[in-house]
Amino acid sequence: MPRTKILLLASVFAACAVLLSYVYLTTKEKSIINRTVPKKVLIAVKYIAAGTRVTNDMFETNEIVSDSVQPGAIVNSDDVVGQVSLSPIAVGEQLLANKFLTTGTSVTSSIPLRKRGVTISVNEATDFIKIIKPGDYVDVLVTFETSSPYTSTILQNVKIVAIGENFSPLKSDDSKKSEMEMFNNLSASVTLALTPQESEILAFAENKGRLKLALRARGDEEILELKPVNFNTISSSKKEESSPVKKESYPSLEIIRGIQGEKIPIKK
Repeated sequence: MPRTKILLLASVFAACAVLLSYVYLTTKEKSIINRTVPKKVLIAVKYIAAGTRVTNDMFETNEIVSDSVQPGAIVNSDDVVGQVSLSPIAVGEQLLANKFLTTGTSVTSSIPLRKRGVTISVNEATDFIKIIKPGDYVDVLVTFETSSPYTSTILQNVKIVAIGENFSPLKSDDSKKSEMEMFNNLSASVTLALTPQESEILAFAENKGRLKLALRARGDEEILELKPVNFNTISSSKKEESSPVKKESYPSLEIIRGIQGEKIPIKK
């Protein structure tokens, strides 16, 4: 083969090799750039327990490299607010679509997982219902009219999931007219989210006594050990408050230093 043809073929092969290398490197570079381009996703800023309804303060929008974005990561807050978590979500974890349950427009969608919605009648519905709303937490008290009447706190820190037929709290932009319409349409009933055991306790108490709800402060989750209250406990409490505190007296020794005297009590 003539030398010129050999040189020509070598040049062609070299050009092809250069072209292929360029294409490979360009493709690789684009792939690397695409994997490092920031992408906005929703990240949990609070621990979200299973069965929790998601609110805006539980997450924030962060930018992370595309290569670190997990499949199904949620990027729009409207796609997760109001939904119920199916499994626990740790702080810093991406919010994934398969970890949330799409809720409907019913009371059942407001009940956390592994809880039961138990509806009770509220005696003070006219006034009390106007200061509470779904999502608030209450304690449940019962008064038993036995031969020795007493009142006891049977449940603490239980969530209200519905008031009458309303199962969602009013938004801040709701008009006063809508608020008044909601109150006028309320029935004298409150639905609580309880465990099966708590449901039995509440059913028994409602059947045998008179129920009353005590509204809890936001964020107050403390469970106290409380004793039942009757006439005796009230009377003894009043006596303790009214009885004066006796101060113990001790003999004293007077010591004179210069022109000043000082009494020092002598304790046995």
